[in-house]
Amino acid sequence: MIKALSKTGTALGYIDFIESQWNRRFNGFGDFSLYMPISEYDSNIKYIQNIDRPETGIVQKIVYEQKPEGDFVTLSGYFIEALLNWGALWKDKNYTATTAAGVRTHIRRIVRDGMTLTVPPTIGTYTDPEVKPTNTQLYTFSLNASMPTPSTMNLAYVKGTPCGDTILSWLNANDYSMTANPVWNTSGTGPYLGIDLVTYTGTDRTSSVFFGKPYANVASVEYVLDESAERAEYILVQEINGTQAGTYSGVTTLSTSEGTKQYVFAHTYTVANTPSDMGGSYPMKVLYTSAGSDPSISQADLATQMRQEGRIDMLDNYKLETVTVDVLQNSFIYLTDYDLGDSVSIVIPEINLTFTAQIMEVYEVQSNNNLAVQIVLGTPKRKTRSKGAKSNGGGTGLQFSQSGSGVNIW
Repeated sequence: MIKALSKTGTALGYIDFIESQWNRRFNGFGDFSLYMPISEYDSNIKYIQNIDRPETGIVQKIVYEQKPEGDFVTLSGYFIEALLNWGALWKDKNYTATTAAGVRTHIRRIVRDGMTLTVPPTIGTYTDPEVKPTNTQLYTFSLNASMPTPSTMNLAYVKGTPCGDTILSWLNANDYSMTANPVWNTSGTGPYLGIDLVTYTGTDRTSSVFFGKPYANVASVEYVLDESAERAEYILVQEINGTQAGTYSGVTTLSTSEGTKQYVFAHTYTVANTPSDMGGSYPMKVLYTSAGSDPSISQADLATQMRQEGRIDMLDNYKLETVTVDVLQNSFIYLTDYDLGDSVSIVIPEINLTFTAQIMEVYEVQSNNNLAVQIVLGTPKRKTRSKGAKSNGGGTGLQFSQSGSGVNIW
């Protein structure tokens, strides 16, 4: 069932749609599309909720079509957590915490720093004629008090990166993701939407939920292995200032066209991202990091932030190993037996493989009172299958799982 809401959260009723697409992503911002006859359209619709799903979609695109069989409207947009990308920092900044409470504080600060960005309206004798008097992208922001959170943070915020992308990529590197509950402002003066951010991690269901032809619960299975872009070892390079150079060890000084510069180095690597059947080769990448903006940071903390930045970048240079499954709703029921972020097992006897992997994406299509569900599982952990027995093989993804609890408001 699809519920329509106004700009201030007023319920407008349920939509008798022709087709809906609800695309959920663990490592990205989800989106939706809703196709309906013109009779179901209300110009006051601003938000969409899919009953029993945690997301709220914001209508960002409207398409009207006249066809021989009638008039139709398509509404589409992202889920509201994507609106955190409306903010960004203009300078590099470090966020370090050693407790779950500190992590929650820094998540709120990242949003506060990006969403309430103020810059000087005057530079010398020049006055900016188009400076906005207030910086208000959202009504309010909070971090849901009942949700788990990683217990430590060592994050180097790269200037210009949107807030939402920064928070989500850091959560993903720690095996967490996020969604959002809407908080409505009904006062009549905007902004009308606030966000209560919900962080979550998946559940290990690999010993209880199995998909594959032997279980008669899949319509199709596609397995893809692409090792063309993987980088297993990172050489991390950070430019430092003179104060840091005087106290750090292992500093390298270079003469450049821009003058003399000092650098320090760090390394990170993962066995899971090495190419198969190559005898332990480690494809390497050199990454210049942005972790050195705080002149008082210790060398140990700086190295930790450099490695964290490298691990996040490695997510874009990881071996692509995915399983896409069109699942049947019979033996295991979506949202009851498994959900986005959970780890499950896939059996592909045709290539003698069994995988345990995390559900990274769920694509739902509802039409004619039928629900089709496709799940995409990423970075599988492989178990090789022989004709007589099973034996565990190698390889895991980047997993930095920790837990904590949440709290709210900034």
